[in-house]
Amino acid sequence: MFSAGAPEAATRTSPFAVLPMGLKTVLHRRFESGKDRLDGPIMTRYFTDLAAGHDVGYEPELVANAQGNTFISLARELLHDQVSEPIDLVVVAHDGPDFDPRLSAPVNLTAVLPGGPMTYSVSGQGPLAGFLALRVAAGYVRRKPMHRVLILIMEQRGMPYAGERPPTDAAVALLFEAGAGNTRVAVLPGIDPADARAEADRLAPAERYGPGLTSGPIAEGRSATALWAEPPAVLADYDPIRGTLGICAFAREIEPSASPLA
Repeated sequence: MFSAGAPEAATRTSPFAVLPMGLKTVLHRRFESGKDRLDGPIMTRYFTDLAAGHDVGYEPELVANAQGNTFISLARELLHDQVSEPIDLVVVAHDGPDFDPRLSAPVNLTAVLPGGPMTYSVSGQGPLAGFLALRVAAGYVRRKPMHRVLILIMEQRGMPYAGERPPTDAAVALLFEAGAGNTRVAVLPGIDPADARAEADRLAPAERYGPGLTSGPIAEGRSATALWAEPPAVLADYDPIRGTLGICAFAREIEPSASPLA
């Protein structure tokens, strides 16, 4: 059993937590509409109860007609024949829900990835899902030495109701490895929208800004998977709903590749 003490916060002189690993490999992919289904009265009852009292355009027949990709499906296709060496820790990050609430991508990944890694999930953080996943990973790695960490950021649009959804299904895998550099990440709440860009530039001028700092289009959903594809040395984004700024800085000994995760 893994036992952890109190989280180790960023220092008083720096808002950044440090993941003592460098980014070794990046995989990014967009997916066609999936073929997973939600057949059955159990799922109709589940979504009927879930949608009650919420104006999300729900109709029971939408469940029977729903078709999409589960996070397990996205991870399986993205990582197929890509992972050969043991992984110590996996953090799955997403903003919207999984297509099938009966399935757990973290549990599945623990069972199928080499090394039987600890696996966690973070959600409900909008465009900062990936930043928070790295912040969680940094805390664990600083308390327990690890060799490889895998971050998965995923979006899927196949929800059985008419609410806001991502424009496409997409996933990013970020493999971090000890001895390949280090990664600094900051997740800063309480930032006023008018000050967000200036604060990001003050702490670490970014080479790529997410939609929250540019007012640009959201290419792949609120988890901002596109932001992490071929990431530059520094990237940043802002969640205006929560007033939170995210910054990530990569110090690499070698440039990351799109080769197999080894």
